[in-house]
Amino acid sequence: MGGMMAKERILIIEDEARIAQFVERGLIYEGFHVKVASDGQAGLNIARDNPPDLVLLDWMLAPTTTWSNHFQSTN
Repeated sequence: MGGMMAKERILIIEDEARIAQFVERGLIYEGFHVKVASDGQAGLNIARDNPPDLVLLDWMLAPTTTWSNHFQSTN
């Protein structure tokens, strides 16, 4: 191989710690760089500071307008 490949960055936004840890461990084992946020606002802050390649979002998080506002502003 020509050189080191950059690790893909994945952001997990999940309010259930056991689920987040399970997914995080599997992704780290597979070689990904993983960040975890326990709510939508924390996830958005992480994504703004260091944009991930992929976001795994618990769509059933407690209601928040943070993500819907973000998506509306980017369209």
